[in-house]
Amino acid sequence: VLGIVAFAYKTLMGNILIRRYRYYVDEVKIVGGNVTQLTLRPVKERMSHLPGQFAFIRFLYSGADKVTSEWHPFSISSAPDEEYVRLSVKALGDYTSALASLKQGAIAEIEGAYGKFSFTNYRNENQIWVAGGIGITPFLSMAKSLPEDNPYNIDLYYSVKSQSEFVDLGSLVEIAQKQNAKFRIIPFISDERGLLTADVISEHSNGLKDKEIFICGPPPMMKALRKKKRKKGVMGSMVHSEEFAMS
Repeated sequence: VLGIVAFAYKTLMGNILIRRYRYYVDEVKIVGGNVTQLTLRPVKERMSHLPGQFAFIRFLYSGADKVTSEWHPFSISSAPDEEYVRLSVKALGDYTSALASLKQGAIAEIEGAYGKFSFTNYRNENQIWVAGGIGITPFLSMAKSLPEDNPYNIDLYYSVKSQSEFVDLGSLVEIAQKQNAKFRIIPFISDERGLLTADVISEHSNGLKDKEIFICGPPPMMKALRKKKRKKGVMGSMVHSEEFAMS
């Protein structure tokens, strides 16, 4: 019964009850090796979102082969106060690879925003953010949203396999410089230093206890970090994760 109700709400009543917004593709750029960065601007009304949330998107008129009109979820990497929506999508399969061939002016429909993966939802001002690869996308939005009088103390660990895989690292460094040690960016290259572990994070962040921890990255990485953090006495309610699996 619940399945039928959910299907009816999403599919049959979606056009009436769910807010959707029309955007057009303003820029398509390849960054970090095989990551397509899409800049979308509103046709009319702009979607509102919290930093770290995700949205469903489909392309109605794409001008590109293999970019179907099916809905796909993507984390938003732009800040809520920016006039555009930016998506940073790693080529992990046919659909995500085809996004690089999108043409300027292609029309997209966006539904959302969804999710509670946002530092703004928690009062604890001592936080650790851990990004693995393209898992940096929600943290880009969150970092850009930090206020000038930032009350938070945040360490962001950005782990990639090789130097070429970093996305918008320069922007993150600039934000860190303006935050006067309230926001630290710790780049981590696994080819040079091995896997990023809870022990490494604890050592560089003066322990893990009583800190809100956000993790976004490949499922094996998040599972390993969660398990190790539990052994270090970190409460499960203090660890928040955003999983992705896109093809």
